Amino acid sequence: MKNIGVVESSEKNIVCFITEERIARGSFVFYNDSELNRKILCRIKESETIEKIPTEFLTASFESREAAKRVGFDLEDIGKFRVHAKIVGYFDEELNEFINPKVSPISGTPVFEADSSILSQINKKKDGYDNSATIGKIINSDTKVVLDVSDIVSTHLSVLASTGSGKSYTIGVLLEEMLKAKNGASAVVLDPHGEYRTLADIMDKQKLNETGVLEDFTYSDGTLPRVEVFDDEDIKVKVNDLTFNELVSIIDDGNMSSKMRYYLRKTYNNVRGKEFTKEELLDEVMGLENEEGEKLIKSPQHSSSIEGIKWRYSKNILNKKFFQNYTKLNLDELYQPRKISVLDLSDIGELDQQLIASVLLRKTFKARKKTVKNQVKSNEQGLPYPVFTVIEEGHRFTPASGEAKSKNILKKVLSEGRKFGVGVCLVSQRPSKLDSDALSQCMTQITMRLINPVDQNHVKESLESFSKELVDMLPGLSTGEALISGSAINTAVSANIREKITRHGGAGIDDPSSLWKADLEDEEPDIEKTEVEEDNQTDLFS
Repeated sequence: MKNIGVVESSEKNIVCFITEERIARGSFVFYNDSELNRKILCRIKESETIEKIPTEFLTASFESREAAKRVGFDLEDIGKFRVHAKIVGYFDEELNEFINPKVSPISGTPVFEADSSILSQINKKKDGYDNSATIGKIINSDTKVVLDVSDIVSTHLSVLASTGSGKSYTIGVLLEEMLKAKNGASAVVLDPHGEYRTLADIMDKQKLNETGVLEDFTYSDGTLPRVEVFDDEDIKVKVNDLTFNELVSIIDDGNMSSKMRYYLRKTYNNVRGKEFTKEELLDEVMGLENEEGEKLIKSPQHSSSIEGIKWRYSKNILNKKFFQNYTKLNLDELYQPRKISVLDLSDIGELDQQLIASVLLRKTFKARKKTVKNQVKSNEQGLPYPVFTVIEEGHRFTPASGEAKSKNILKKVLSEGRKFGVGVCLVSQRPSKLDSDALSQCMTQITMRLINPVDQNHVKESLESFSKELVDMLPGLSTGEALISGSAINTAVSANIREKITRHGGAGIDDPSSLWKADLEDEEPDIEKTEVEEDNQTDLFS
């Protein structure tokens, strides 16, 4: 227990103490409360030097301290710091949370460096136990940061960071933890950039053995977790799975009349509730010509409306391979314990990505809801276990302004999913473009470096647990550092994310010049040929 300073003053929830130590923002200290007989944990907000050497003595030509001392300047407080720390509280083991002491420390109270015995109380779960995810260490400490997986799955997670700060790397670490034998998660990743394919390394027994983690990933029956990657050729939308509004959003080019909508609704209602193919749906549209025969004769505009539906439907659905009468994306194939399914959407357009997310989330939510309520019929599909869905580029799927095909169902899952074990992780590099209601439903936050003030402000306004103190820390975070807060941990903590076991699929190009040079070397010009060409050009214009 290292004594590093002494309390100077305290006000409200802030302790000010004097120290000669350089203490990083986000680090932890504690003081003893004699009345409560408790150790009170505090998180460092900021620090400042107490005294400065006069500017006129700050020169590189001679020793500044010695010069100031010779003219009688008091150097006693040079090198001392006034540190401001926020009181977190003492840990109550019965309540399993930190309690604010409500009484501030008096001036002169010793302040100590927080050791692992105190720092470990920040975690809700112990390392290696069921429902735990060890994703890194507290900064300036060897104490591990362990998240509660049950909280993440039931109350959702957001991972926010500027480009290059390490968000996809961090998600990879979390998914590795969820695949370990202690968890055996069932998860799907919507991957717009093809960054998560490398998670399949987790099935490489030799690699796991070489890195010393084979036992962590080996289940009781001797098997390893599975990662399956679905490409654009595998990812098709079954027409039978579309809602009426989704159907309209696909075929409406902005000029669809109310009569067209009326006839399309009538067609859809005729087939709703039973299996149908995309050809059969078109047959239903064509059948309207017989059903509405007399009306069409009297009102030619009705006939043109049906023709308009047929043309739009054929163009946007019937003739597109993306829409099929079958799909490989059955829920029981995508969501399985001990398995992560990666949907590589990198070769699929953004609007179709939204449609995939909409269909997947709606079917998943419905299946889990019916399973929990014991309402699954013999011809329906249930999901007998909780599931977790990672949505990269979350602002595409639930934007702050404008609409997206997936926006309504995603917000519904975020607000109601916890009751049915449907967890979501929203990932974004532009939080300000994320719908604030959707973001506010993510009760655990992993937030990395955010430089844009608009993004910072949006995070503060959307997340109740995110104080100005935490927001101010975001621009100063280094790559691989994260601020973790919310329900999966007992108090906000700055962490260094651990090294991944699998390869990182989201890395950029570190050395473009070498690639350019290598390409030039592969295409060395033929000197003799060039000289001949130059001679020919000279003759031509002589």
